[in-house]
Amino acid sequence: MGEDEEFGGLHLGPQHIELCWLVPLHEAEYAFIQKEGFDAFSELLEASDVSPADVHRPSLV
Repeated sequence: MGEDEEFGGLHLGPQHIELCWLVPLHEAEYAFIQKEGFDAFSELLEASDVSPADVHRPSLV
């Protein structure tokens, strides 16, 4: 249940607006990202059924 990638930005006339996300992380996820890199964590997110923006989601690691 990841977020739609098209939601990352939008065009208003000649202007392009990038939407930035603030994603809550569990301590174990932060440590995983520091060790394995964000791409590895992103793969975990894509393989899960949770939204990264859900503050009540379980840790992915």
